Amino acid sequence: MSRPVAVAAQNLIKKKEGLSLVPYRCQAGVATIGYGCTVYPPWYAAGKKVAMNDPPITENMAVAFLNHDLERFSDAVEQATGGKANDNEHGAMVSLAYNIGLTMLSMMFIPMYFGILLYFVPRIKAL
Repeated sequence: MSRPVAVAAQNLIKKKEGLSLVPYRCQAGVATIGYGCTVYPPWYAAGKKVAMNDPPITENMAVAFLNHDLERFSDAVEQATGGKANDNEHGAMVSLAYNIGLTMLSMMFIPMYFGILLYFVPRIKAL
């Protein structure tokens, strides 16, 4: 079972992504629907990529698609961090991963983030 994503992080993703009930092209030129969904869940449209000629969805469907995506991203963040992030850190990394992609997050941000924490936290506590 996936670690829940903090409500504040979910709300931030919704706010930043915006809601579109019809397909549109995001800034990267990728067909997108709902709250930034680019690939449908397996239980809808057999998990295919969003296409510009896809039918509109409802707001409830957009939320369901987002929840499915957040589970995947939450699992990936948990695996990459070894479950060591607190709820706010976890939510922030899920939000970042949702925007830049899991590959970029795992290659760049997470190792750097924890390296910075390992370096600075003992020094801050010593002050």
